[in-house]
Amino acid sequence: MDKQIKYDLDEDIIYINFNSLYDFINYLDNVQTSNAFVGMSLSSYTGGFEFTGTDSFEQARKLCLEGEYSQDYEKFDSARIALETKIAEKEKNRKIKNDILGFAPNVPAYLMGHPLNMFNMEKSNKDAPSVVRIFYSISASAFEDKHNLYMRGICTLALIKQIESMGYRVQLDLVECSRTKHQVMITSWTLKNPDDFIDYRASYFPLVNPSFLRRLHFRLIEVVPELTKSWNYGYGYPLKIPEARKYLGVKSTDIIINTPRELGISNSKSDIKNYEAFCDSLNIQSILQEKEQDKVKDKELY
Repeated sequence: MDKQIKYDLDEDIIYINFNSLYDFINYLDNVQTSNAFVGMSLSSYTGGFEFTGTDSFEQARKLCLEGEYSQDYEKFDSARIALETKIAEKEKNRKIKNDILGFAPNVPAYLMGHPLNMFNMEKSNKDAPSVVRIFYSISASAFEDKHNLYMRGICTLALIKQIESMGYRVQLDLVECSRTKHQVMITSWTLKNPDDFIDYRASYFPLVNPSFLRRLHFRLIEVVPELTKSWNYGYGYPLKIPEARKYLGVKSTDIIINTPRELGISNSKSDIKNYEAFCDSLNIQSILQEKEQDKVKDKELY
């Protein structure tokens, strides 16, 4: 766990980063409730199932450490695979080209003696793969539809697979950015490093289950000694995306995944339509084009 505190005239900014979910749980297991919360009702323990998504803090802790394997997870994973299949099919149709080598012959071209007589897939990002950073905000309204939370997680995992299929590497960080009047708390968890494979089962709980925020992150707020009593009621309020980008130091080529509503996700749309709205809202094409332009500029400098 890494912690930095910046003291400004108007506010204190507390940055906390966990290198893994294990690092996070290990920290929670070895700290005491802070003075600001001693004697208070602790929401991490008292919250009910309807609000948190789990029956107890211990259940949330176990799911975070061990991953979740339930009927809900099976539905989630099946929907993810189905969406990724649809995306791959669309990409296949879009990227076929004539080539010397390939996966199937172009019979008319062969009969005409054309050297490019095979069908092959276009490959993007042929040079050394650059890293695309994704920041996934765990904030969610108490009134958010469960299906939309699932869909946001599914779309995120599908996006990672699609970007990696283009030759990029992806880093996935969970983030939570909250504040009170005079304090800001920026928390991040590294869920996937650029060279890692995504662990779908381990990712399900923090991406989809509100207990990651409403039990485990709430517990973090209850134990950070620098936080004042201003966090007692409501545990702060989330920053809007432009403000969060400023505190996170997000670049124009980084991706921030926020609430389902802001991403255009709705339970009235099909999965593929939700994914298209999701990518459009994030300007994925523009971000990848900018990544390629940056690589060209870097080449010209050297």
